[in-house]
Amino acid sequence: MKRAFFTLGIFVLAAMVFSAGVEASPTSKVIQEVLEQAAKVSGKTLTPASKEAAEIAMRKAIASHGDDIMRIVRAGGLETLEQGAKHGDDFWRLCSHSPRAARSLALHADDLLPIARRIGPEVAELEARAPGMTLQIAEHYGDDGIRALTKAPADDISRLVCGAQNADSPATRELLLNMYKKSKDGAKFLNKIDWKVVAATGLSASAIISAYKLSDGVETAIEQHGPSVTKNIANTMRFVTWTLVIIFAFMVLGIARPLLQNAVNKKLQKDKQSTK
Repeated sequence: MKRAFFTLGIFVLAAMVFSAGVEASPTSKVIQEVLEQAAKVSGKTLTPASKEAAEIAMRKAIASHGDDIMRIVRAGGLETLEQGAKHGDDFWRLCSHSPRAARSLALHADDLLPIARRIGPEVAELEARAPGMTLQIAEHYGDDGIRALTKAPADDISRLVCGAQNADSPATRELLLNMYKKSKDGAKFLNKIDWKVVAATGLSASAIISAYKLSDGVETAIEQHGPSVTKNIANTMRFVTWTLVIIFAFMVLGIARPLLQNAVNKKLQKDKQSTK
């Protein structure tokens, strides 16, 4: 009797384990629904053969990385399965870090994965927030620019890229990023730049400096330190004014003295001739 109960217990436990495994594994219907949505994202039509191959690839990925793969494939398209087969764990881990970037990662994995290996998974966050911008930042500002902008708002990133594209020199491009990083309010600094003018005639260093002064320069200093800064600015302006006045006076004297001497000489010569 005890042996019978023991055997029955083993069968019940096995049935429970088996049913749990069945429930944990997605059904073919669920996987096919995900693949159909992925095909729409990719703009492709699945043939019976390609659907079967995709399902096999997806089940393999799910077995290694869990059910999150379905969410990634649904959002990223069929290309995620191709990139997953090509790049393996690195690709799936990066997508899992930020699933909203799955589509960009699926389309640009060859370029984005090396950057992510150098900088970190924040690259996926940046791509999720500003799709397609990571590679443009890398082109114009390099890895340091990506590190500086991993948390930047999408609007700021697009304007910084626009500024880099229209900068009149590499030095101006670097100045734009440096002033943005230095600014206490990067969005305010960028708002002070006239982007219509930038689009029409380009971005100059003087425009960047002017925008920085308006947003974080003299105005901010006055707000922080009050009358003392105002007094220092006034004293500096007074010194500059008097210096210019003195220089101008010396210039006038330098021009007037020869003229005055010449007039005196002519008068003496005229008087001498009259005496004769």
